[in-house]
Amino acid sequence: MKKLLLLPIISLIISCETEKQEEIGFDSIYEEKIFKKISDLNTVNDQYWSGYNSISELPLIIQFFTDVDDFNSTYIVNDPPSLPDGSVKLNVSTFGLNIYRNNAITDEIANMVEPLRSFASIELQGNQYFLMRQRDPRSTYDEFKNVDDNWIPTILNHELFHYFQFDIQQWGWSGQEYIEAEFTPELISHLLLLSEISVQAYSAPDSEYLNYLKLYCAIMQTLMEIDSNGFIRNSAQYSERIEGSARYVEHFTANATIYPTINFDPTHSWNEQLKSTSDGDIVNYIFQTRIWYHTGAIATHLLRSKGIDVENEYRAGKTPFQLTESLLNLTNQETVDALTEAKNSVNWYNIQQDAQSYFDLINE
Repeated sequence: MKKLLLLPIISLIISCETEKQEEIGFDSIYEEKIFKKISDLNTVNDQYWSGYNSISELPLIIQFFTDVDDFNSTYIVNDPPSLPDGSVKLNVSTFGLNIYRNNAITDEIANMVEPLRSFASIELQGNQYFLMRQRDPRSTYDEFKNVDDNWIPTILNHELFHYFQFDIQQWGWSGQEYIEAEFTPELISHLLLLSEISVQAYSAPDSEYLNYLKLYCAIMQTLMEIDSNGFIRNSAQYSERIEGSARYVEHFTANATIYPTINFDPTHSWNEQLKSTSDGDIVNYIFQTRIWYHTGAIATHLLRSKGIDVENEYRAGKTPFQLTESLLNLTNQETVDALTEAKNSVNWYNIQQDAQSYFDLINE
């Protein structure tokens, strides 16, 4: 009888001790929101690229600040072989992610990474991590990413995909060279045409996807013919493969989850920057480097819609243009007709005028 009376008392004591357990959670609603967004991306990543699960597999460190560049809130996501001393697992909802707090390593990280560096691969206490840091927007590009606090989740997903490409799947560069483009007004006008047609395709209905692939193929073929030093053939089309695939994952997973309005600017601000700048170096940078992100991303999306196994083809070294060329096998006349259609779908005269202005800026 005494034993039976003791049971409720013991249960009460255990219950009270449980209630006293310290809650270990996030420092702010903002930080909690960021991890929820990261988790949302993680739940769909594999749907857009099979096997891509780095958010839930790779040891990550994510840092936040209260004052600019004064990082005082540090989290470890996923389990390294050994956790740094002072790591404490969160006991609140972490949206399916394995998250630890460890502010003790904040200073150690600060001593190995420059304050303005937003992300990096680092080695800490014998283990490898991908470091991601909060930062206030410093550019139009940052502001675009940071709509509804999406900067950390979208940049993280893009950069982790590069880790997946090279460290997990061993893609390699497969013949890509870095070539400085020799821009002419004619080349720039066709780059503008490619960019504008690509932007249109992001909001096109499925029924028009094949035709947009034809337009893309015709413009790329023309670019290769008028390019004087092999920039398009030996450099740019491979940027579409590497950066275009990372942007594809970043853009379309965000569109499906945390950033449903992202299609309002598929260039992620670079089109706006191109139109507003008077700096020839920025113009050169956009044509040399940045446009291949959104052109490669939409080409990837269109190819997938037609059943092309871009995941294995890209890994084997094929580019979006090469796959599109093989899929369509356009005749010379079909290429001419598609190029004409592309020019008729935009204000080709204005594009040519803009191209001359950008050429002049580059050569000032």
